[in-house]
Amino acid sequence: RILPYHDFHTFSHGCTLCPPNMCKGKIIERIQATLAKEGKKRIIYLGDGGGDFCPSLKLGENDYMMPRKDFPVWDLICKNRQLLRAEVHEWTDGEDF
Repeated sequence: RILPYHDFHTFSHGCTLCPPNMCKGKIIERIQATLAKEGKKRIIYLGDGGGDFCPSLKLGENDYMMPRKDFPVWDLICKNRQLLRAEVHEWTDGEDF
């Protein structure tokens, strides 16, 4: 059985950008806290859907956001670039890596 990542029946994650069952931004914040404890400094986040915009807003200036060009997250980032602190590098397909 598949269950929601967040138990939205008990409490809301409070993010208006994400669906009620999962906020990827909250997940990135948990990962960042773990990495900070381990002394790691950088996240590289690849995304293509609109649901990848919220976590891109949580990334810091030492992180990389890699949106897939001409996909929903690319469009959102292009319209709201000033909201991101991470360095942005677009990609088209696997050969770009």
